[in-house]
Formats: sequence, C-alpha cells, structure tokens
Amino acid sequence: MAIASGTQVPRVFVMPNENGINAFVAGTHIQNAVLAVTQGALNKLSRDELQGVVGHEFSHLINGDMKLNIRLMGVLAGILLVGKVGEFLLRGNRHRPYRRSRSSRNGNQAAIIGLLLVIIGYVGLFFGRLIKSAIARQREFLADASSVLFTRNPLGIGGALYTIEQDNARSYLATANAEDMNHMCFGETVRLRFSRLLASHPPLVERIKAIEPGLLPRLKARFKNRVATIAPQTAELSSLPSVVPAFSESAATGPLAMLTPEQAKASIGSPKAEHVIYAQEIKQSLPDKVQHWAHDRMHSETLVYALLLAHDK
Repeated sequence: MAIASGTQVPRVFVMPNENGINAFVAGTHIQNAVLAVTQGALNKLSRDELQGVVGHEFSHLINGDMKLNIRLMGVLAGILLVGKVGEFLLRGNRHRPYRRSRSSRNGNQAAIIGLLLVIIGYVGLFFGRLIKSAIARQREFLADASSVLFTRNPLGIGGALYTIEQDNARSYLATANAEDMNHMCFGETVRLRFSRLLASHPPLVERIKAIEPGLLPRLKARFKNRVATIAPQTAELSSLPSVVPAFSESAATGPLAMLTPEQAKASIGSPKAEHVIYAQEIKQSLPDKVQHWAHDRMHSETLVYALLLAHDK
C-alpha cells in the first residue's frame, strides 16, 4: 500500500487485546506516522479485506487527515476547558462560607460567571462535536474511495465493512480512551447515543453503497457462500484421524530427538536423511482428500486455518 500510494512505510503496531475490527493512523505528518491494527482485524479479515483497510488508512496519511484530526481535538479541548473553568468557579463558590460582605457579593458574581462559562463551554462542545462528526464522515467516504484506487479491488474494503456489520464485536474498542479516538479510527469505537448526529463515521451500509452501487448484494452472497463452505469443511477435518506417523527409532535417537535452541538453529538449511524420510512418511500418510484440498485454491485456505486451530500437535 505504501508503494501504491507513493508514501513511505509507517511504523506498524498491533493492539493484541482488541477483538473488534478496527485500525487507525496517528502522527503530525507522514514522516512520523504510525499505523495500528487490532488483533480482531488480523483474525477475522481476509488478506484482500485487510489490504482494503490498510489502503483506507494510507488515504488519511496522504490527505492530511491526521493534522485535521489533531486540530479538531485541540479546538474541542479548548471549548471543553471553558466549561471546566466554569465548573471550578462553581465548586469554589459552593465551599465558601456565606457572609454578608463584599466577598460574598464577589462570590455570587463568580458563581454567575462560572455558570455562564459552563453553559457556553458545554453547548459549544456539543456543536463542536457536531461539526467534527460531519467533517469526519466526509473524510471517511474519501478514504474508502482512495482505498479502491490503491487496491483496484472494491471487494476488499467493501468486504471489510460488511464483515464488521456481521461481526458481534463490530469495530468497538475495549480501551478506556476509545471515545476520544473515535474519529481517528476505521470504524466506530463505541456505541453512541444520537449516532445519526454525533457519529464520526457514516453507517456501514451507506459506505458500502458509496463504493459501488451493486456491491452490497454481491457481498451478502459472498458472505453466505463463505460460511456455507467453511462450516462443513471444518467439521469434516475435525473428524479425520491423526495422520502424523510416529518417529522411527533412528529418528528418535538422531537429529529429530529433543534439540536445544542452538542445535535447532544450527540444523536449519542442512536436512539429514532422517529428516527427508520422515517428511516423506508424513506426506504419504495424508488422506487423499487432504492432499486434494492442499492443491485447491479455495480449500487450501480453510485447510491452513484448520491446521492452525487443531489441538493435535
């Protein structure tokens, strides 16, 4: 994606404790940018879908959305500060003992000023968030279109959006700062009240339709086929007997015995006869169906996932 977008590769991070499908970029300019992806995105998206998400984030890098996001955060923080100053004045006046004196009158004036600042600050914050959300929604449409431009594959970004729509965890984040990062992420990080007004992202279905008018029905059919294909294959794989042969006596006492890390490292690139024989035994012992799946473009991916998830070592 860096090559396609003509930018340098940012530093990449993974959020391992986040099950939702999400990603974001941060930084003041391209040279110090970082890209973060959730573990849920790595686990639940196909390669094309993940590439679509990364292409979307590269669009934010190129279009200067990071600087815009930082400015919006600064403006909102400034407006919020007005309200916080008002709260401080109200708290200070509440704890002041009541006296019929000039200090009492000054305290009442401070309370009135504090109340006005609270009203101005939080009303301004509400409308500031409305403006921020409206701007962010338009930038998301632009980033989705740019992802298609970089990948030449509308099914990538579209499939990622539809997977989020169908997933229970959606794009929500568990971190306490999820709401603050909402407008910087690929999808909504929290459930929002008044989502039509305050959401920083358009509805997922609208984003899919904006990518290509007839894309949504194709994604629905593709998702049903994927579920219908993977479920019976996984069940059939789980019922297969263990096919890995036991070590021969020569292997158990030779190079295939328990190795130290140093010995294992030294053996890389220099297989012995025992290694080759053992590999041939494993290959010959595989059922014909597994052999066929390993050479089939559609079934091989399911086979790899099943082997990774299998409990039989």
